[in-house]
Amino acid sequence: LLELCLVLLVVVGVITAVLFSGLTLNLLAQAGEGAGIALLTDLLPSLLPTALAYSLPFGWLVTVSLVVGRWVNDHELTSLRAARVHVRVLALPVVALSAVLALVGLSIALYVVPAAQHSVREATRGQLSLFLTSLRDVNRSVTLGNGRMSFRRFEGGVFHDVELDRRDGEGRLETKALARTLDLKQITLQEGGSGLSIELREGYVLHAV
Repeated sequence: LLELCLVLLVVVGVITAVLFSGLTLNLLAQAGEGAGIALLTDLLPSLLPTALAYSLPFGWLVTVSLVVGRWVNDHELTSLRAARVHVRVLALPVVALSAVLALVGLSIALYVVPAAQHSVREATRGQLSLFLTSLRDVNRSVTLGNGRMSFRRFEGGVFHDVELDRRDGEGRLETKALARTLDLKQITLQEGGSGLSIELREGYVLHAV
């Protein structure tokens, strides 16, 4: 049991570190390079439960494979059977620890991970200024949930020479907006939470027919 726990700590630590790094890079890619240390400080602790929820079952699988495999390769099982020790003496700690880890992983997945993901979503809604700061180069394009926004440059807190597309669920173009400038602001909704307000200037909107 001690050998299983030690190997489990090492394996889960390595897998969690890899997953945590991947989640961090994905978060930075979504928020933009301008997010920096402020975004990391606020959101990285909330990413750890998600990484742990994935690493715990895989880590236990690797741990059992390594430890039990060593028992077999070193003929420890054969020695125990020759000494008239039943195999359940070794199997019982493995099964018991598996049940405990299953309950822990289920609790994390049901209670901790949803709360952590909610915290990440709420925190990223407040990072509009960081997102806008990262948009400094020319010829940028931003993919939205149901469309795409492209612009020539971001200057003076507004987007210039903007083209905004909105598409339906099948990818067909519904609306196209062309404007000289676009101002993006964060607003507080009456029902709680926050949203975005888009203001177009010197432009027009085309509707597909």
